[in-house]
Amino acid sequence: MTTERLAPTQPTSGKRSAVRATTWLLDHAVVALLVLIVLALAVLSPSFFTGANLANLTGQWAAVGVLAIAATYLIIAGGFDLSMGATFAFCAVVAAGVGTQYGTIPAYGAAIAVGCVVGLVNGLIVRLGGINPFVATLGTSFIITGIGFAITNAQPFYIYDGSFQWLGSGRLWTIPYSGVLLLALLVIAGLVLSKTVFGRSLYAIGGNEEASRLAGLRVDRTLITTYMISGLAAAVAGIISASQLGAGQMTTDISILFDALTVVIIGGTSLSGGVGAIWRTGIGLAILACLGNGFTQLNLSSHLQDIITGLIVLAALGLDRLLTTYRKRGMEV
Repeated sequence: MTTERLAPTQPTSGKRSAVRATTWLLDHAVVALLVLIVLALAVLSPSFFTGANLANLTGQWAAVGVLAIAATYLIIAGGFDLSMGATFAFCAVVAAGVGTQYGTIPAYGAAIAVGCVVGLVNGLIVRLGGINPFVATLGTSFIITGIGFAITNAQPFYIYDGSFQWLGSGRLWTIPYSGVLLLALLVIAGLVLSKTVFGRSLYAIGGNEEASRLAGLRVDRTLITTYMISGLAAAVAGIISASQLGAGQMTTDISILFDALTVVIIGGTSLSGGVGAIWRTGIGLAILACLGNGFTQLNLSSHLQDIITGLIVLAALGLDRLLTTYRKRGMEV
């Protein structure tokens, strides 16, 4: 009697354990990839794995990292913001333009205010207007870019105030202040996402918006707030860029948005929503930063770097699909 009861459960239990083990391994494959890249670059380029070089990386990729944090929030919640690149460039212009006349604090404050307003407008259009976020934020991106070029006449705003450039040029020991800010924001954003009601709401909404609404979550307010965070992040990134360059201009490389999205995808945050983490974004950022720095030190073609980055992105998307399959199996067995 006892043997007959236990026999059917043993294969199911073993299968469940195997599925969970495989899911865990796939879930942390991105960490193994980073370790392999760092070890390879440490061997091929002795100057790569030095404290000074690694510290510089945090500053060089600070603006991308800040944008990637906000993109992680939005994508987990099922949203998207294609206007972040334009907002980033426009806020850099605002910061530099205001800074030349009124000083550093008003400059930073004005840029942050503009970023938050753009985020609020995006959120209202998407949530209350019911417009697809890709279309809505693409439209606001064109508007912001047009306004920026009209104001600046495609000319940069230079600023030579030392206090304005403090964030971009100053250092805490060997780490740039912008890098310190990035690391702090990664920690704070990770804690908010994993430990607060707001963070759990983002996962719930991204997983099933209608169920979240029926459960009593304030879906519209939460998502509008998330778009405002996106605008705020674009403003902070713009301030970092203007501070590092001593100038703000609309011709600033707005492909920074695609770098940020690449970071999020490589990290393993699912584009379908409901799955992701800030630590994953941090790993994705480290991978992209190490590749860029390593290729420069080894004097390799940037085209080869693009090919490898593209392959990693495709592999990350394939891994996400595989993980989704194994998570479903884990719930079924």
